[in-house]
Amino acid sequence: SSIFDIIKWQQISKSFQRAAQKRLDMYTMIDIKVYNGLRKLRNKAEAECRLFLFCNFIKNKN
Repeated sequence: SSIFDIIKWQQISKSFQRAAQKRLDMYTMIDIKVYNGLRKLRNKAEAECRLFLFCNFIKNKN
């Protein structure tokens, strides 16, 4: 892409960021529901992901 495309995208990106921030600023409170076992589920998913990445790393190294 040309330098002009990059500059144009940066301007669009800044406009998008401002609009997104303005919309986020409209919210004064975010309701978050915490479910029983959510932390355990998250930790399990993280552990499985780490194991998957580690196994692939070992497999690709050999």
